[in-house]
Amino acid sequence: MVDVDDYNKIIAKATKIFEKDNKMWTKYISNITQTEDLRVIAILVQVIIEWYLDRLLWINFNKSNVLQDIRYPKKIEILKNQKILDPQLEHDLLKIYDIRNEYAHELEIYEQKIRNILDSVKRQSHVRQNKELDNKQRFLKYTESIIKTLQRTYMTLTVDKLNPNQI
Repeated sequence: MVDVDDYNKIIAKATKIFEKDNKMWTKYISNITQTEDLRVIAILVQVIIEWYLDRLLWINFNKSNVLQDIRYPKKIEILKNQKILDPQLEHDLLKIYDIRNEYAHELEIYEQKIRNILDSVKRQSHVRQNKELDNKQRFLKYTESIIKTLQRTYMTLTVDKLNPNQI
């Protein structure tokens, strides 16, 4: 059992780690939202999301380098099997991946196809119902929610995995 002082040290260290990472990504996200091109946004947001997936894997598997070359869908599957990601988040992460793939691998993009993928995202049904939002606005709202969820998961897992003797 962890005593109160050790627990407070763990929280302080985890908060410091999280704040540093959050500051870095907040800067990148701010720059991304200034971009008008959804192709660029989709690819860059994917990088941010994958960074969080890598961190969750890294923490959960004791900083193992074995996980370094795993592809995005497999990372999601591993984290879901470890009960770190719930099925809804898994589904939405794969939908974001579908959008990224459309932009990364297709020269001609059909906006209706992107809208259909966005319509299948389970998070934030109020965004889905707001027909006035364009694909960029919808994508940013969905991914913001997903990134915040990953940040909370990362923080929680960091606190859970830190050992008072490592502080």
